[in-house]
Order: sequence, then structure tokens, then C-alpha cells
Amino acid sequence: MKNEILKQLLLAHVEGDDAAFRKAALQLASAESTAGHTRVAEGLRSIVAQMPARKSKVVDIAQPRGELGDVLEGGHREERLRDIVLTPSSKQLAGREHLMFEDVEQAFARLPQETSKRRRKR
Repeated sequence: MKNEILKQLLLAHVEGDDAAFRKAALQLASAESTAGHTRVAEGLRSIVAQMPARKSKVVDIAQPRGELGDVLEGGHREERLRDIVLTPSSKQLAGREHLMFEDVEQAFARLPQETSKRRRKR
């Protein structure tokens, strides 16, 4: 068991996979704790806690990629919602859309209850 964890730990280090390295180190700490080596386990956990936080990859969804990347154009708008001025009739429509969205949300929330009722009737 520990030998597999050590292999994962070394492999993650070689590949530079911080998430897998952290996971393997915590598995090793758990194995040591299970074996009754609580001081060693606490030491490993404290080292893992000192490791820098994971760097998440940020993906810009406004930038087209793939086959259509040459054809499509994307980007970020400079206007913000608070900058847009609506006419009174547009404000009414926007309010209705908000209500419609809430209705759909409520319908989805009721869906599991509705399906369980239908299953009971059969």
C-alpha cells in the first residue's frame, strides 16, 4: 500500500502535477495515521498545509477556439449593465423575464418531487 503511494508521489513530482502530489502526500499521511504513527502523520499534514495553494487554470470563455476560432470573434464588452439605460417598456419586459426565470427555477426544484409522485402511482 505505502509503496504504491510513494510511487504516485514520485511520479507526480516528476510530472510537476501539484494536485496529484498533494493528494499522494495526504494519502501517505492517512496511511501513517492508520498504522498508528500519529506524529509522522501530523508532520506530513503540516508540510502539506505549508505547500503553496494550487494554481487554477483560468480559461477565457470569450476567446473562440477550435475549428471556428478563425471565423468567430469574441471579446469583453466595455459597457456594464449599470451603464445601459432602458425605456420603461424595456424595464417591464426585463422584469417579466426575471419572473419567468424564477418560475423555471421553481419548476426545476419541484421536478424531483413530481417524478417521485409519478413513480408511486405506477
